[in-house]
Amino acid sequence: MIGVNMKRIKQYLFFLGIMVFFMFLQACAGDEEALRPRINKYDLFKEEHPAVAESKGLLSEAAATEKSTLVVKVNRLVLIDSSLKRGGSQYLYSASEVNTIIKTAAGDAALSSLMFISSTKFDVQVTAGSPMTLFLDSIAAASPLKASGVKYKWLLHAPVL
Repeated sequence: MIGVNMKRIKQYLFFLGIMVFFMFLQACAGDEEALRPRINKYDLFKEEHPAVAESKGLLSEAAATEKSTLVVKVNRLVLIDSSLKRGGSQYLYSASEVNTIIKTAAGDAALSSLMFISSTKFDVQVTAGSPMTLFLDSIAAASPLKASGVKYKWLLHAPVL
């Protein structure tokens, strides 16, 4: 009788141990999600959500020029960094050899080169023979990118010219 009770106790402890082990595995499975931030502290593209972007068409050149803070033609555009490997879709560009300044803000002096951020990847060959028109808007003053020299972002719905 004592041997039967010990056998049942061992079976009970064995099944209890298995249940605790699976509960531990289940609890550990969600730790990776808990470590990742769900909301970015600085949303650089608040107005650029897929539902909003698909509902509106591209701006005309005149409308994009009117809405932009800075419009320039550049002879050279270089992709400096991309956040694709880090789970984002933002691109950092350097535009040099400014050909023509079409529109500028009052505080901007002569621009020899500038850096801007975009949610669009440009697959355009920019040369002296075919310059690219950049429609840029100012980044918010509280943006952490301002400290690193990035003053502008690509205008939402601007045409690629």
